[in-house]
Amino acid sequence: MVIALNGLVSSSESAFISFCVATYFIEKPNVQGGCKMSVLMVGGIHGVGKTFVIRRAVDIVDPSLPILKGSEILAQLLDISTEEIPYVDSSRRASARVQMFLRLQNARVGVRDAHYSVHSSSGYEAVFDLRAAKHVAAIVLLVAPENIVLERRRNTGKDRPLDIAQIREHAEIEEEAAKNYSQRLGVPFYIVRNTQDDDAIGELVHLIERYCVKSREA
Repeated sequence: MVIALNGLVSSSESAFISFCVATYFIEKPNVQGGCKMSVLMVGGIHGVGKTFVIRRAVDIVDPSLPILKGSEILAQLLDISTEEIPYVDSSRRASARVQMFLRLQNARVGVRDAHYSVHSSSGYEAVFDLRAAKHVAAIVLLVAPENIVLERRRNTGKDRPLDIAQIREHAEIEEEAAKNYSQRLGVPFYIVRNTQDDDAIGELVHLIERYCVKSREA
């Protein structure tokens, strides 16, 4: 089920958004007439099925639509695999992340396969940089129950935390970070559930068509 959230923005947040608009030319999407910005940002913690859902949805809408994955750019900059990123020195990782955002800022159309927060050897880190967000039309958070996330993590065989309490904690931090990102950019925020009873792929297809395809046809 897709849940659209329109949170209230405080006066301080409004001032921040105004600053962003003036500095980075961020525009809100025109929902009725198509959208001027054309990057849909989709995030979620490891195990919600994000990469699979994005790939399937893009294949349905338009296989040529770029999937923008910051972790792959970051790994390339650090000359390591994506699995090694959490164990890199935090200062080195932060420096590379700046370069990653600079590369992402040039993307005007596509689907961002992203995280709104990351868990590393030094704890949780919020991932936010306006340089990579000036063309983002909407924020999407993919979620799933903790037991499903745990099962998926076990099945991948990758090095992921398998503690239910930690999964729940990270999911809460990820949601708050996604909401904050949405408010700072002044763009819509959607939650998409991904379980066997949900049509996460179909719902993401709808959002891609709404925020990416229309902008390309405008």
